[in-house]
Amino acid sequence: LGVDLETVIQDYLLSQKHVDRLRWSLFMLRLMRGKEVVENIKPLMKVNESWIRAAFRTIKAEWGDFDTYIKEGLDLTTEDITLLRSWYLTE
Repeated sequence: LGVDLETVIQDYLLSQKHVDRLRWSLFMLRLMRGKEVVENIKPLMKVNESWIRAAFRTIKAEWGDFDTYIKEGLDLTTEDITLLRSWYLTE
């Protein structure tokens, strides 16, 4: 989408603040569905820098670069990419 990798990673890491706000939801889920359900979901409610770096390494290894990945791997059109930019990027 035209954003450098380090900016993407830093933005991703900021997501933890939003994930932390979901702790109340986990508490309620535990009350209603039990501890096992919560334990299965917990790993999905974390951010980890190594995870996003691994994803980008895989994209580079498989597709060469992110632009090729979104166009060929995800089969997005130029119009799709423009729409995503309007949703997710600010100036």
